[in-house]
Amino acid sequence: MTRTSAHWLAHVTVIALISGLLTACGQPAKTDSTAALVRENKQLKSQLSQVRAKRLVVTPTSFAAGKEGIVQDLQSEPQFGITLKAVTNDFSAQGETIIAADTRGVVLTARKGVQVTVTYHNYARSDGFAPRLTDFTIRGFDDQPGQIVKNQMAGGGRAASGTTGTMTFWAEMPSFKGSGSPFTISYQSAGMLVPLCFTTTLTN
Repeated sequence: MTRTSAHWLAHVTVIALISGLLTACGQPAKTDSTAALVRENKQLKSQLSQVRAKRLVVTPTSFAAGKEGIVQDLQSEPQFGITLKAVTNDFSAQGETIIAADTRGVVLTARKGVQVTVTYHNYARSDGFAPRLTDFTIRGFDDQPGQIVKNQMAGGGRAASGTTGTMTFWAEMPSFKGSGSPFTISYQSAGMLVPLCFTTTLTN
């Protein structure tokens, strides 16, 4: 090999080595293990952000009828609030139409059925907010659970940020003793660490 050829080969080898140590934009190349650790770190940070975004806090957790329960994020920023307005067996016109109707396994009766009305306020959700029936539970006399009629409600439309909506739904209870019977309505949606609990008595 001539001196010129050897010099050219050495020059090409140096360029190749330098190129191998640089990535796009002239940044030092990462080894495979380092790159894997960086990717894993980014994934963990993303998952942690998602968990934090979904965690919602309620303080306090128990409210009387007419008092708003406010759900906050981990930075104590209000997200939405729910207020129990009434639990009654004085049914609205819509409620009257579903008594003894086919409601997917829950038969609402005039004797043991109740009508529940709540309002909800959207404090910060830009995509709107409305509670889902499946996120409510109801308990009555002797703490017995009731069955909510899942496919029947009045109102319940999404409230834009800064606005309030109303929802009415119905439930069949195993028993109650009429006016003054105690009721607990709980609400817990995805991300809530604990439920909102509302206590009241039945009105006629």
